[in-house]
Amino acid sequence: MAFIRPNPELLDSKYATDMHQWMRQQIDLVGAWVDKIDASYRPRAIAINKMSQGDWHDAAYLVENIGSIYKKVGSLLKRDLHSHSQRVPEICCLSQPELDVLLATDVHSQIGTTLRVDCIERNGLLQIIEVNTDCVAGHEDLLLYMSFFEASIANNSELLEQISSAKTTVESTYLKWLESQCDCSLAELKSRTIAVGYDDRDDSVFLARFVAEWLRSHGFNAVPCRPEHLSILNNTLYVSGVAGSAPTPVTILLRHWLFMEMFDYRKPMHPVLFPRFRAIVNALEGGLVVMLNPFVDRLLFSKAILASLCNHEVNEFGLDKSELEFVKAHIPETVFYDKYLRSQWVTKPSVLFGGLGVVVNEAVQPVLSGYHLPQSSWVRQRTVEGEKINWPYSHDAGLDFNPTDLHVVQGLLMYDTGGRYELAGAMTRAGPDSVVNYSKGAQIIPSI
Repeated sequence: MAFIRPNPELLDSKYATDMHQWMRQQIDLVGAWVDKIDASYRPRAIAINKMSQGDWHDAAYLVENIGSIYKKVGSLLKRDLHSHSQRVPEICCLSQPELDVLLATDVHSQIGTTLRVDCIERNGLLQIIEVNTDCVAGHEDLLLYMSFFEASIANNSELLEQISSAKTTVESTYLKWLESQCDCSLAELKSRTIAVGYDDRDDSVFLARFVAEWLRSHGFNAVPCRPEHLSILNNTLYVSGVAGSAPTPVTILLRHWLFMEMFDYRKPMHPVLFPRFRAIVNALEGGLVVMLNPFVDRLLFSKAILASLCNHEVNEFGLDKSELEFVKAHIPETVFYDKYLRSQWVTKPSVLFGGLGVVVNEAVQPVLSGYHLPQSSWVRQRTVEGEKINWPYSHDAGLDFNPTDLHVVQGLLMYDTGGRYELAGAMTRAGPDSVVNYSKGAQIIPSI
């Protein structure tokens, strides 16, 4: 998957300035302006990832197969959740208070209908290093960057057509997912109110407001709100009105926060649900609202699932021959934590995110304390050395661009649109750190 340069302006700092100003405008227009968000959208690299038809076919094959496997795993873990099996707290690293919330809110919920599969290409073969569930984000950033290029590229009609086509694929797949989740037509869906919930993380505020605005532009009645703005009255969930206006009844909820962000972990083994989430939990328990990305997706969040899938002798989830062959080909060897595995292994906490705690190729045992996780909650994965690209990169966020060797991760966005998973798009990330994460200076790059 080779990077291309749409036009010569990409190497000009003015182009970076244009992108930053455009992003600032988007943030401001949806009412989510804070300095921290502004800084995070200063471009560090400007590029488009060019995928050939073969690349797209390979990615779609990967999506269909890992989606099928995770659907099987999710069904088994849901069954175990309701039968109070010890496998759930052990693999998913969940405490009893968290399990209680999952049990209460899992009312006719589907599981894992939206996933993001992070891959590194090695010798022409995609290797799955992580499967992200539980409030999967990605299409928002894809739409943002694609919209910028769509608005900025006027002198290359062929490229403009490709960008517009890729953007349409993301949007149409997302809309099909919405329709399948609510089990009704888009026309009926547009007659109902969707609450797009966000919490206190700055990017959560912006992206949720952006999604709400995007939904409104497509004819939906979407209202961005915090959890505390939702309350139950007369067996109906309402979102508060503005300036004394009447509250609006809500029947659909799309959340932009992680399940773990709902709890106070000052006592790690006995976390407490924050009061602002209580109305949502009660509404789900009572069947008053449909959550598009339900809390039960948290069961699939643990990287320990990859370790279980790689343990072919035990075959804990009953994979068939073709599924086992897929795992062997596309998931690098992943094991439960072993302090004797050091060089050529990546140490990862099973249930943290944003690159927290990830240690690459350490010659000594990494420090596991400080993350409120027992040693059994960590995994080690065989290092995947993918090809690097040499591309202009700004270490000072948009000021000076210099040729830099960058690591690349492909984030494949996938949605269950009614019985099968579809590839919506690829949110490529490129950065100088081997942990290719936004928090480590990686830049999001749209793929076409």
